Amino acid sequence: MSGGTGESVASFVQTLRAPCVHPNPPLMMTRLVLAAFLVATLSACGSDTLEPGDDTTINGSVTSDDASAKAPVEGAVVTAAAVSGSGSLSALDGTATTDAEGSFSLTTEATLDPVVLSASATGFASRALLEAGAAVSSRVTAPPMTAETEAEADVFLAARARNSAVDVADAVYVVTADVAADIRSGSVATADVAAAVVAAVEAERETADDVDDGDPTPEARETRDEEYASFRVALAASGTASGRATALARFEADYDEAYAEAGLS
Repeated sequence: MSGGTGESVASFVQTLRAPCVHPNPPLMMTRLVLAAFLVATLSACGSDTLEPGDDTTINGSVTSDDASAKAPVEGAVVTAAAVSGSGSLSALDGTATTDAEGSFSLTTEATLDPVVLSASATGFASRALLEAGAAVSSRVTAPPMTAETEAEADVFLAARARNSAVDVADAVYVVTADVAADIRSGSVATADVAAAVVAAVEAERETADDVDDGDPTPEARETRDEEYASFRVALAASGTASGRATALARFEADYDEAYAEAGLS
């Protein structure tokens, strides 16, 4: 981070575009400020709230390409694992198998922790995220697993491995389709993207320390989660590229506004 004054994730990521900040910007951070197309989980409207350990049902689908060129994966085995604050995974009960349309319905344990959904088949593997608190609803709708959601999950886990308070929404905001492609090609390291997100979140916390009327960070992060949930619901309901773009633009604006209103940007 620069200056030690604290910046929002959005503004910090923007600074990473400057050639003087990163030694190889064309290969890496020049794209981090772009809009995220990765999504994590969607809490189903009207679902009941559960206690950790109760059964929850997660519905979703698995695709073999990015969201603009979906190809369903049949016969993939889907599992879930809870993510700790240090990025370690604890397997949750239950498995499901995707049908001919790539859809699955997984009954597993409710948890307050973020969740990684994993799908595997012969010659194929992918992952997607559910944010903290999503998996205590009786019904949860996950996004289609894509190359982007896999990169998002990898970055989130790498950030958590640094004992960072990075949320799923932070990874979703930063990891774009282009960033995911760079990670797959090897021109960008997952660890470098994770380090950028961690630095931005830490900068926000430093800024909060300078706020006189208590720490506004928890409230701002809660607002981000709420706006992110709205984004995911809108994304799940849309079957068109224009609908997804509209939902994305709203999420980006809401993500930035949550911290601006708290005086942290």
